[in-house]
Amino acid sequence: MLEVPVTAPACGALLTIDPLVLAFGNLPVNGTATLPITVSTARPSALPVTVEIPQGQPFSVSQSSFNVSSSAPVVIDVTFQPGTVGLFDTTLGFNAEGGAVDLAVSGSSSFGSIQITGVEVSVDPTPDPVPTVGVQFNGAPAENLRGRLEFDFAADNPDLPSDPLLAFLDTGTNSVDFRLPVGLNQAEFLVNGTPTQAAYQPGTLAGTITFRISQLTTEDNGEPVDFGGANVASTRVEPAPPPVIQETTCSRSGTTLTIVARGLSTTREISGVNLNLTAASGANLTFTPPSADFANTAISEWYGSEASTASGSTIALTVPLQVQGSFSALGQATISFSNSEGTSNTGQVAVSACQ
Repeated sequence: MLEVPVTAPACGALLTIDPLVLAFGNLPVNGTATLPITVSTARPSALPVTVEIPQGQPFSVSQSSFNVSSSAPVVIDVTFQPGTVGLFDTTLGFNAEGGAVDLAVSGSSSFGSIQITGVEVSVDPTPDPVPTVGVQFNGAPAENLRGRLEFDFAADNPDLPSDPLLAFLDTGTNSVDFRLPVGLNQAEFLVNGTPTQAAYQPGTLAGTITFRISQLTTEDNGEPVDFGGANVASTRVEPAPPPVIQETTCSRSGTTLTIVARGLSTTREISGVNLNLTAASGANLTFTPPSADFANTAISEWYGSEASTASGSTIALTVPLQVQGSFSALGQATISFSNSEGTSNTGQVAVSACQ
């Protein structure tokens, strides 16, 4: 019998990869992690290998084409470098004669830092224009996100009530929602459909306002997104020692002239009111200003009332005056508030304009 030796073709891939699975864990966006694998073969002669990476995936290899043999295994470094925030799970194909071997790779990325922007060291209780805040991410998401920005307020005087005038203008509360679209790193606060920063009214009480991210999720399914890198940002409404007068008006009814001064004291303290009337040009006027403490009881009752808690530190002081003689003799009324630290600006109104 004649026997002829025959070499059968190899079945299946000639490659071996160790390990077959790489899990990179979580990285901050734009972070980098590298893990090695060993590619080997039982074939004694050189075996060409090429690596196929799915398009758009944040994985790379140290060599995309190389030769391997039984005497010369090759160590390949696989790098995960996510440029966007999200979950990544795919396979890298190592192709060679006899077929391909898939390497399973996975990883996730989160925001390394989230900055709350636009927050000044201090803010005026009656700013014009009103201040705004924004949220800046150090990377862009792979899918649309939704989030929430909120603030806390701590009054300098813990016995004082919280200030209901402190609020985001868009919501009237201490929180506002935002959207972070795919590919962008600036939060969008939607006001009448237009992306903008979030405007807020700082209120009229002295204290510290602290802004923070309280929620971040995927838009489609509401899955939580890590925002551990988010900072907090604080600003202060300083306890401006002198009170402030914002508006002065007057009205007439019979022989009564009523002066109304609207203003605020960030410490809810007013210990004196200085009121004066001057004569019209060419007229004679006799007016004795009241003592500075003439309104102290009314002011104390106001700041101690439940009604005042809805107005922060604002106050509207009404002073009725009885006029003997003609109103035409009256020129101008002036009024100012004071406390232990100083005197406010002077509010003034022409009595001839009173109705």
